[in-house]
Amino acid sequence: RQPVHRDALVSAETYKYSAMTRVAQHLPTCWCQQPEYPFGHLMVGRFSGTAHWGRTAGIVALRHTLKQNFDGKTEAVTEVLLVRRENKQLDFPKRKRSRIQAELAHEVASRAWFEETGLPSDHLNFLMPTQVFVDAASGCHYFLARWEGGPGCPKRWSLRPMHAREGKSITMLQWTPIREAQSSAELGKLQRMILTAAEEEYHKILPLVPSVSMPSYPPMFWESPVQNFNQILSKPSSKAEALVLDDGRKTWRTSRPFEKPCQTDWEVAVLLRRAPAVLLGSEHEREAVLRLLQQGSTVEKSDIVRWICTDILSLAEDKHACRVVQRLFDFATTDDASFLVAHIFPHTQRLLESQHGNHVLTKAVEVAALGEVKQVIDCVREMDMVYVAQHRFGCRLFERLIENHAEDEVTARFFDEFSQRAGEMHKHKYGNYALQSMVEHGPTNSKRKVFTELVPEVPGMAVDRFASHLAQKMIQCGDPEDKLQTVKALIQAEEPALARIAADRFGNFVVKDMLQCLSTEDEIPEKERAALAELVRAKLDEAAEESSELAESETFQTVRQALEECRKALFL
Repeated sequence: RQPVHRDALVSAETYKYSAMTRVAQHLPTCWCQQPEYPFGHLMVGRFSGTAHWGRTAGIVALRHTLKQNFDGKTEAVTEVLLVRRENKQLDFPKRKRSRIQAELAHEVASRAWFEETGLPSDHLNFLMPTQVFVDAASGCHYFLARWEGGPGCPKRWSLRPMHAREGKSITMLQWTPIREAQSSAELGKLQRMILTAAEEEYHKILPLVPSVSMPSYPPMFWESPVQNFNQILSKPSSKAEALVLDDGRKTWRTSRPFEKPCQTDWEVAVLLRRAPAVLLGSEHEREAVLRLLQQGSTVEKSDIVRWICTDILSLAEDKHACRVVQRLFDFATTDDASFLVAHIFPHTQRLLESQHGNHVLTKAVEVAALGEVKQVIDCVREMDMVYVAQHRFGCRLFERLIENHAEDEVTARFFDEFSQRAGEMHKHKYGNYALQSMVEHGPTNSKRKVFTELVPEVPGMAVDRFASHLAQKMIQCGDPEDKLQTVKALIQAEEPALARIAADRFGNFVVKDMLQCLSTEDEIPEKERAALAELVRAKLDEAAEESSELAESETFQTVRQALEECRKALFL
């Protein structure tokens, strides 16, 4: 075998008769040749002789940029786009020829560029359209191209290739200065030779001319703009993170907030190329989506909403990704919010019982328009409304339904049915929250039915750990007539008696709220309030005379003080 050098340029006609490729005459080395697209080959590397050349094509993409040195000076550099694959090795974007359709070599390379990078190939300027660099060992054909995508192109980003299997790690891509790339141990020997040859041809065709202005590349995902590079190097802030480069040098990056909105079209285009499941395990990706929602245009936000809806269930049930889904509603338009709601409500039962998904469901209920919650109502009826109200997460759903859809005709009958079953859940540790929300925000008819069911139970509720909160809410938020009925039920209670309620560690708060109501509720006649306050004083005095232990209890004493303040307010 003879070493193959890049200075051996052979045409399609003389390719198979060349001395250095004579041993490979029987191999399909000229798969790229087409009558209308004749290619010349610049061979790089050593031909292995027996290896079967694959029908693979790629692109060596270079671009001009300006880099600011540590001393503040600006120098022009040439960068190459490299892909870090699953084996942790650097390479150029490349793909195999499709077996389904007969693609030309440049078509394979263009497809490889889009699939590997997520960037459109129409911004590539092929500088050598009739010649390709060929890896003599594998037969991969590399086209030399200049990237002309403008300053909006990201500097570094991650991507899950379209051909990657589920569970595989994402691919990292980065524009790297050629000098750093050639000195990297992660770039193979043949790739370095191809890069050297490509750089020489590139500078012959397009001389390196420094630009006047520094192009501004928007930060990509986990990067943030460095406002004062020298200051960060000399004295890194608490938010700065040290990065060790391949050659041992250190640099710093910060997570400072953006001062101006940056261009987001490239980031959104790259983001939509991935599966939404990438948000499940990457904090950087979640932060990127939130930033794009804040800075992106209305169209870009709509695209992100529809992108997330393709896998809404798994994201909603994730501990971290569910927060991204919730934030979607804060930035979504009315149409986008309806689109989200239409994809969330079909999963009501599953999200209702999910530790994280219930937050997404309740957020969707908050923003849903009138009439859109019918699907949720039907699901709750099928599951039994009392079971849902007593569920650890289901009670939250009832609270949001009552707070945001109390006047909805779709929910009116549902709330009436729920109120009639208040006696089944008023002492439950979760069910009482749903009833508290009904007493505070529910429609008038449903609220009245709750009072009808619970007023006879108020004395027992006052000394219960959970129901006492509901009793307080009934005194604080009821209509004047309902408040009066609740107060009378407490004062006239026999078992437990008012004095025992006042001495109880839960009941004393209920009695204090009752006295506060008597002193401030102007819609109840003052004479009636004064009479009730005197009746409370008489009952407490009688109980204190009968039991000195009761009279000396701390909770009982605080109730007596509240009673005196109430009597002063009523001028008694």
